[in-house]
Amino acid sequence: MLNDKPIRDVNLDDLEEQRDAQFLVKITGPQGTPVYYHASLKDDGYNTTALNENYWVVDLKSASNNNSNNNSQNNNNHQSTSKNDTAILFNSIEKLEFRLGGKVVKRFQMNRIICRILSNFDEERQMGSAIIEDRLTNHPSIAYFIAFIGSIPMCTSRAEYLTQGIPFLQNYLAETIRSSNANESIADLDKNMIITQLFFERSEINGIMSLLKNIGVDTSRETPPLPLPPIVAAAAVPKTPPPHPRPPTTTQHVAAATPTDTAM
Repeated sequence: MLNDKPIRDVNLDDLEEQRDAQFLVKITGPQGTPVYYHASLKDDGYNTTALNENYWVVDLKSASNNNSNNNSQNNNNHQSTSKNDTAILFNSIEKLEFRLGGKVVKRFQMNRIICRILSNFDEERQMGSAIIEDRLTNHPSIAYFIAFIGSIPMCTSRAEYLTQGIPFLQNYLAETIRSSNANESIADLDKNMIITQLFFERSEINGIMSLLKNIGVDTSRETPPLPLPPIVAAAAVPKTPPPHPRPPTTTQHVAAATPTDTAM
């Protein structure tokens, strides 16, 4: 007679939690702490063809709003419901770790980024918006992020931002990048940023996208028209870092773009 053997209970909730951990996005400080923002590729992600490319976008939430795993009971309800109000210093960008499934998949270096200023303006916080892109990394999993940067004290309305704030923000970004490359510390350059969206290159996260599709996520779902206004100015940095020990250049090329320019 065969002896009956106990069958280990399988906790389906635990298995689902382990599975969903693969989709968890976080932006943290060094070595994973503190956690500034979080989102889920499964619950908070959506497809967009903005900027003539195919991206999987997530709307970030402040880490204090710790409900990323319960944000949506319906895969079609992918809009973030938690307010994102975590501000970090723009000039601390090199200390940030962009994590997916617990692993660091991206770090930004100040001498490798290009900032493209957008026409969105947050009147309450007096902050302008910009695309932050790593222009030297080939095939990055995270192509770029969008952030609000400020405050811009001379602006209380979008109209003032378009005429006065954009040149101010353009100069601030160029000078911050220049001073960082020159290893200078300038207190006046300590502006805050609130990162609101991450854009993942779909072709670089094929495995994750396949997993999402296998568990029933509609990976072709589109957000309502993405609130990505025209690029109105670009603060550019040199294409390659200067060779060591040659000191970095002390000037920055700042190129103006037309209001309809959306090319990256």
